[in-house]
Amino acid sequence: MKQMYSNSGDEFMQEIDRLHALKYDVRHPTSRATIYSDTGGVDLAMTQFGMDGDTCNFYGKVSEPALKQMCTTYDVPFSYVKTMRNRNQHELLAHNLNIWFQNKPEHFKNDVRFFRCYKKDGENPAIVRSFHSDRYKVFDNVDLMDSLRPTLAEVSRDLGSWEVVSCALTEKKLYMKIIFPEVSAYVDKEVGDIVKSGLVISNSEIGQGAVSVTRLLFRLACLNGMVLPDGKARSTHLGASQIEGEIDYKSDTKDVMNEALKLQLRDHIKAAVDGQKFFHSVAQMRQLATSTQAEEPEQALETLSEQFVLSEEETKKARRSLLSSGNFSAWGMVNSITNIANDVGDYDRASEIEVIGGKIAHHLSNEKNWRELALAA
Repeated sequence: MKQMYSNSGDEFMQEIDRLHALKYDVRHPTSRATIYSDTGGVDLAMTQFGMDGDTCNFYGKVSEPALKQMCTTYDVPFSYVKTMRNRNQHELLAHNLNIWFQNKPEHFKNDVRFFRCYKKDGENPAIVRSFHSDRYKVFDNVDLMDSLRPTLAEVSRDLGSWEVVSCALTEKKLYMKIIFPEVSAYVDKEVGDIVKSGLVISNSEIGQGAVSVTRLLFRLACLNGMVLPDGKARSTHLGASQIEGEIDYKSDTKDVMNEALKLQLRDHIKAAVDGQKFFHSVAQMRQLATSTQAEEPEQALETLSEQFVLSEEETKKARRSLLSSGNFSAWGMVNSITNIANDVGDYDRASEIEVIGGKIAHHLSNEKNWRELALAA
């Protein structure tokens, strides 16, 4: 399983706290925001009226996610933005964005948007992280961590200790991948193939995915993870419209607003680690492990790669893993794909591959699907 921080979690928690201290969140009219061209991209300045004229209260670089959200807001293909950047037309890009900022869509009640930013940090410039409706509701990673601690402590009383096997903070998301070492079972006892019960908990502070809790099957043989596709706890980040200005996180409103989600997280975590669900999944994996061997394993893998949208490079890595293992059953096929998550450069993509592995396992647990794939020539 891909790693970003040590599994002790100390580094991870320190980074969450460090980034939280840098946050600058503001509801601000786009008519008082200006885009400037810069080498390699664009910057944004937010100004406010004052007795002595306009003053700039923020200046920072616009991130890729924020640019994409601006395009979505103003119904402009992001491919157009990429073309301007690739041709070094940053001034043209800035001009386009400024036109959009000054002309809100007709269906908008006002031009106030919610900007999530990081303040300047030493030599690192300030950053516009994301761009949202003024109704966007914040559920930060520190809030998630606060709500997780008591729930995991409660769950561990029944399931035994829990362990973080991987955690990450990417530009888009937070990930925590947790297992319960005492909840395990053999998929294939003869070769000592053991899986353990676990969870994947994720959150995006910038609108790249709701708070999510999904079940994880962790394979000890090669430390692969597979996310099981059987529903999620999700919360969209949407609330009532707010007045413009910097967000005050000291108010009680935010605590009240997040309390319901904390309760939902507790309930869904308990449901996700249900023993009956775990052993049902193990039974499915045993079925995959005892399935017939594919007559043309490379062709079978190619078909799965096309169906579940793996890149050419990912397919090559999966093929090497499959041929190295010599296991051409449905279980071997699934593990050849989840194994490449360990070797993907991008943590977000590695996590997507673990989800794809779970979807493929679910797909192949239908004997008809595997029979058609295994016997195809």
